[in-house]
Amino acid sequence: MKQLQKQLEESYQELSVLNNEIPKALMGNSAFKPELLNSLIEQRNSDINTRNAEITMLEQIVIEEKYPNKMYRDDTKLNPCLARILR
Repeated sequence: MKQLQKQLEESYQELSVLNNEIPKALMGNSAFKPELLNSLIEQRNSDINTRNAEITMLEQIVIEEKYPNKMYRDDTKLNPCLARILR
């Protein structure tokens, strides 16, 4: 899970760099064409969504192993952070 979190952080950093390049591209001061930047940004967003989904699934597996009794997993009032993870 740590590796996925590291990859997610790197994707967010790359997305930030790409977003910062947009004004330069629009003003003609970038080596990147706006279309290429758009494509790269879409790819980074897709990577981020995939990694977030993988992390959420791993968190759910950890919870299920920690609380094998279904009652604990389904009772989001008992553990409010479960509501976010189990969505």
